[in-house]
Amino acid sequence: MNGKNFVLAGRFSTSSAKLGQEIEAAGGRVTLGVSSRTDYLVEGKSASAYKLEDARALGVAIITEEDVRAMMRGEDLAIAQPGEDGSKNLDDLIGAARGVFDGMMGVRAWEQLVGLLDACDLEQEDALAHYISSQILARWEAPGARERAIEFWAREAAKERWTDWLDREHLPGPAHEEIHGWAITQYDRFYSAPAHWLGEMMRGVDAPKYGLARTIDLTLVYAAAKKLRAILTHPNLGDIRNLRLSGVNVLTKQNAEVVMTQDCFSAIRTFSIGGLSASAARELAGHEPRPELHTLDLRGTMHPNLDADALLGPLLDSPVFDHVTYLLLGGHEVPYLLEKLVGSARLPSLERMVYFTTYTHEPRSARLVQALFERVSELRVDACYPNPIIDLEHWSRFCASRIPASIRTLDISAMMFTHAQVTEQYIRSSSMLFAPDDTVQNALSPLCQSTLLEHIERLRLGPLIYDERITSIFAGQRPDIELIA
Repeated sequence: MNGKNFVLAGRFSTSSAKLGQEIEAAGGRVTLGVSSRTDYLVEGKSASAYKLEDARALGVAIITEEDVRAMMRGEDLAIAQPGEDGSKNLDDLIGAARGVFDGMMGVRAWEQLVGLLDACDLEQEDALAHYISSQILARWEAPGARERAIEFWAREAAKERWTDWLDREHLPGPAHEEIHGWAITQYDRFYSAPAHWLGEMMRGVDAPKYGLARTIDLTLVYAAAKKLRAILTHPNLGDIRNLRLSGVNVLTKQNAEVVMTQDCFSAIRTFSIGGLSASAARELAGHEPRPELHTLDLRGTMHPNLDADALLGPLLDSPVFDHVTYLLLGGHEVPYLLEKLVGSARLPSLERMVYFTTYTHEPRSARLVQALFERVSELRVDACYPNPIIDLEHWSRFCASRIPASIRTLDISAMMFTHAQVTEQYIRSSSMLFAPDDTVQNALSPLCQSTLLEHIERLRLGPLIYDERITSIFAGQRPDIELIA
């Protein structure tokens, strides 16, 4: 790797800075952007679709962190260049896919299937995509399959717990990624079209594999509206259930029309609108209700100083979201939505919301929040137990919160804790499943005695229900509360 130029994209087992230092110590050179001089793009988790697209367009070899470490050891790698046909025959590929199915379903299993599909030539890809759809995904979507997978990964989490929240050397394992994908995110990372597929679709690549994706996530895709439209109108897209539009590009009227008229989006269940324009809002509002759409994510739809009436007014006054049962808020749109939703018949099917504290400190907003909560029967709290040295007051305020007596079910399945590991300059947080024993005790004991649980009859734990440390605390201190998955 002496003299070779590398670009890093995504997250790795260590920080990008440290991996870059290791590459440079071995004689390589790390640069920020992909160019004609780049030899290798190192692809990590959640790699930038923009960088992947540039790498493929320039013929840059895309490798993994494991490939880099093999190069550091002096091993010769047969790295396929973009566009090369797969070297395996179809029987080998189907056998490998069957091996994935024999394991446990999850985010990594999906990534393995993506890798097999990427290794195919076009004829093999068509046959393998059909096999995966009919033999693997159909079984993964059978009743009870998802619940069995969540239980499996929740129990595996016990092997990956932190023994001390200050441990900076602790590296999360497979269960950590799976639990984050199943329980923490507000959408299904499972079946999500990877970033390089999105880049290929922008360029008009024809590939049957795209029809297997059930989630299109454009949240961090930096691209012109025309390129985003190339993804949204791609002829190979199948039954998309979760759509997250760009948080960095404003939704245009033309792309809003595509979302509401393309057959592949006719049965979406989760819709994150992203950045919104007034013309796009009017376009969305002009369509019939979507019976399958049950989760609406309005976080990030507005920026400061924009006209809330022009952006959100048409949506709230339209019947297009009449079947939405679950609403996610958080951002500059919250004060306006509080005013419009309280005491109105808008979103008539609303049953669940996410608890947020950002706007509860100002008295008027706090009253509106309480009034809005009276419209729902279940709240999800995305709480994170903070750094116990400097910020325990935050947890005390959270536990002292009051919610209306009409709410009988509290969802804490996404409860997390802060630990000291720093990756990419950010403090990391993980599911309470991975917390040290003392953190679990220190977080949940005050919660059991808190005013937050004053009227609660049921706690929805999700994967946390398989952690005996957690269930025993609630069973011992709050036996009156039913614990449900």
